[in-house]
Amino acid sequence: MHPKTKARLYVLFIFLACAAPVALSLFTYYVWKPEKRMNYGELLTASPISFVNLKTTKGEPFDEKAVKGKWVLLLVDDFNCTAACGKRLYAMRQSVLAMEIKKEKLAQVWMTAPVGNPDGDLTAQYPRTVLLASDAEWLQKLPQPSVGRILLIDPNGVPVLRYPEMPEPARMMKDLGRLLDVKRM
Repeated sequence: MHPKTKARLYVLFIFLACAAPVALSLFTYYVWKPEKRMNYGELLTASPISFVNLKTTKGEPFDEKAVKGKWVLLLVDDFNCTAACGKRLYAMRQSVLAMEIKKEKLAQVWMTAPVGNPDGDLTAQYPRTVLLASDAEWLQKLPQPSVGRILLIDPNGVPVLRYPEMPEPARMMKDLGRLLDVKRM
């Protein structure tokens, strides 16, 4: 190979090595756009809510300390739990159990109609889930639609995410894992 040709190839190689990162970054920015959304749940813009003055399904006052400073998975559903409701409860429980050592930073709340109690066998399957009686005024403060959905509420009482009616536990776990890793409490 001729020395001038060899020198030109080296210069061309150096130019390509310097230009390649710029060209690839422009390509990814303008042509190949990664998914803009990482979270599974729908992001909400809502004002803070408080669990003060709520009652359990037994009519007793709810102790807000059970959820204070925790991420709360709130399910608003009927006490006559259908198959869909059962799947939502299952998704909520599995998401919390998957967090293992971080599960103490999470609380599970199931808000049902103020009249009636869920089946005893069902409540035995979900011992960490707190049962609350729904309050129409309080429910109006939640982002709508909230009935039949799982809402994730941050430790400050702000609803952050709303999951679909039939949530996928694995995808919920990813959301919770990211949030619990970022938010060091």
